Amino acid sequence: MSSTQARLRQLAPVLDALPWSWGITGGAGFAMASGLPVLHAGSDLDLLLRIPQRPDPAALEELAGRLRAAPVRVDLQIDTGRGGFAFAEWLRRDGPVLLKTDLGPRLAADPWMTAEPA
Repeated sequence: MSSTQARLRQLAPVLDALPWSWGITGGAGFAMASGLPVLHAGSDLDLLLRIPQRPDPAALEELAGRLRAAPVRVDLQIDTGRGGFAFAEWLRRDGPVLLKTDLGPRLAADPWMTAEPA
Protein backbone atom coordinates (compact mmCIF):
# COMPACT_ATOMS: atom_id res chain seq x y z
CA MET A 1 0.00 0.00 0.00
CA SER A 2 1.37 3.43 -0.93
CA SER A 3 1.72 6.19 1.63
CA THR A 4 -1.02 8.08 -0.26
CA GLN A 5 -3.39 5.16 0.18
CA ALA A 6 -2.43 4.87 3.85
CA ARG A 7 -3.16 8.56 4.39
CA LEU A 8 -6.51 8.24 2.65
CA ARG A 9 -7.45 5.22 4.76
CA GLN A 10 -6.82 7.29 7.89
CA LEU A 11 -8.82 10.28 6.64
CA ALA A 12 -11.62 8.50 4.74
CA PRO A 13 -13.85 7.83 7.80
CA VAL A 14 -13.91 11.57 8.55
CA LEU A 15 -14.79 12.40 4.94
CA ASP A 16 -17.29 9.57 4.57
CA ALA A 17 -19.19 10.85 7.62
CA LEU A 18 -19.85 14.16 5.85
CA PRO A 19 -23.15 14.74 4.04
CA TRP A 20 -21.25 15.73 0.86
CA SER A 21 -19.37 13.77 -1.78
CA TRP A 22 -15.61 14.05 -1.95
CA GLY A 23 -12.74 12.98 -4.18
CA ILE A 24 -9.00 13.06 -4.64
CA THR A 25 -7.29 15.64 -6.87
CA GLY A 26 -3.84 17.06 -7.45
CA GLY A 27 -0.67 15.10 -6.96
CA ALA A 28 -2.34 12.44 -4.83
CA GLY A 29 -4.90 11.75 -7.54
CA PHE A 30 -2.20 11.66 -10.18
CA ALA A 31 -0.04 9.30 -8.09
CA MET A 32 -2.92 6.92 -7.49
CA ALA A 33 -4.05 6.95 -11.12
CA SER A 34 -0.60 6.63 -12.66
CA GLY A 35 1.27 4.64 -10.04
CA LEU A 36 4.17 7.09 -10.39
CA PRO A 37 6.00 8.08 -7.20
CA VAL A 38 5.37 11.84 -7.44
CA LEU A 39 4.65 12.42 -3.73
CA HIS A 40 7.05 12.67 -0.81
CA ALA A 41 6.62 12.48 2.97
CA GLY A 42 5.82 16.20 3.20
CA SER A 43 3.25 16.21 0.40
CA ASP A 44 -0.24 17.38 1.27
CA LEU A 45 -3.39 15.56 0.27
CA ASP A 46 -5.42 17.43 -2.37
CA LEU A 47 -9.14 16.81 -1.99
CA LEU A 48 -12.36 18.15 -3.49
CA LEU A 49 -15.62 18.41 -1.55
CA ARG A 50 -18.87 19.04 -3.43
CA ILE A 51 -21.20 21.30 -1.43
CA PRO A 52 -23.92 22.53 -3.82
CA GLN A 53 -25.90 24.50 -1.23
CA ARG A 54 -24.70 26.87 1.48
CA PRO A 55 -24.05 24.68 4.52
CA ASP A 56 -24.44 25.48 8.17
CA PRO A 57 -21.26 27.42 9.10
CA ALA A 58 -20.93 25.25 12.22
CA ALA A 59 -20.61 22.16 10.00
CA LEU A 60 -17.72 23.76 8.12
CA GLU A 61 -16.06 24.83 11.37
CA GLU A 62 -16.31 21.26 12.62
CA LEU A 63 -14.79 20.03 9.36
CA ALA A 64 -11.94 22.53 9.72
CA GLY A 65 -11.20 21.20 13.20
CA ARG A 66 -11.17 17.62 11.98
CA LEU A 67 -8.84 18.50 9.13
CA ARG A 68 -6.47 20.30 11.52
CA ALA A 69 -6.35 17.09 13.57
CA ALA A 70 -5.80 14.89 10.50
CA PRO A 71 -2.63 12.83 10.24
CA VAL A 72 -1.79 14.60 6.98
CA ARG A 73 -2.03 18.19 5.77
CA VAL A 74 -5.10 18.55 3.55
CA ASP A 75 -5.53 21.08 0.75
CA LEU A 76 -9.30 21.13 0.34
CA GLN A 77 -11.16 22.73 -2.55
CA ILE A 78 -14.91 23.26 -2.32
CA ASP A 79 -17.09 22.88 -5.44
CA THR A 80 -20.37 24.77 -5.11
CA GLY A 81 -21.68 23.81 -8.54
CA ARG A 82 -21.14 27.43 -9.61
CA GLY A 83 -17.39 27.35 -9.06
CA GLY A 84 -14.69 26.25 -6.71
CA PHE A 85 -12.63 27.87 -3.99
CA ALA A 86 -9.97 27.00 -1.43
CA PHE A 87 -11.45 26.01 1.91
CA ALA A 88 -8.49 27.58 3.75
CA GLU A 89 -9.21 30.89 2.04
CA TRP A 90 -12.87 30.76 3.12
CA LEU A 91 -11.84 30.04 6.73
CA ARG A 92 -9.87 33.31 6.88
CA ARG A 93 -13.12 35.30 6.90
CA ASP A 94 -11.26 38.54 6.24
CA GLY A 95 -12.75 39.18 2.83
CA PRO A 96 -14.06 37.54 -0.31
CA VAL A 97 -12.73 34.27 -1.70
CA LEU A 98 -11.46 33.68 -5.20
CA LEU A 99 -14.20 31.67 -6.87
CA LYS A 100 -12.99 29.84 -9.98
CA THR A 101 -15.95 29.64 -12.39
CA ASP A 102 -16.66 28.67 -15.99
CA LEU A 103 -16.77 32.40 -16.72
CA GLY A 104 -13.36 32.98 -15.17
CA PRO A 105 -12.18 33.81 -11.67
CA ARG A 106 -14.00 36.36 -9.54
CA LEU A 107 -14.09 37.48 -5.95
CA ALA A 108 -17.16 36.35 -4.03
CA ALA A 109 -18.22 37.22 -0.51
CA ASP A 110 -20.64 34.26 -0.66
CA PRO A 111 -19.46 31.48 -2.98
CA TRP A 112 -22.91 29.89 -2.87
CA MET A 113 -24.77 32.98 -4.09
CA THR A 114 -27.22 32.35 -6.90
CA ALA A 115 -27.03 35.67 -8.75
CA GLU A 116 -25.03 35.67 -11.94
CA PRO A 117 -21.81 37.70 -11.90
CA ALA A 118 -22.00 41.24 -13.25
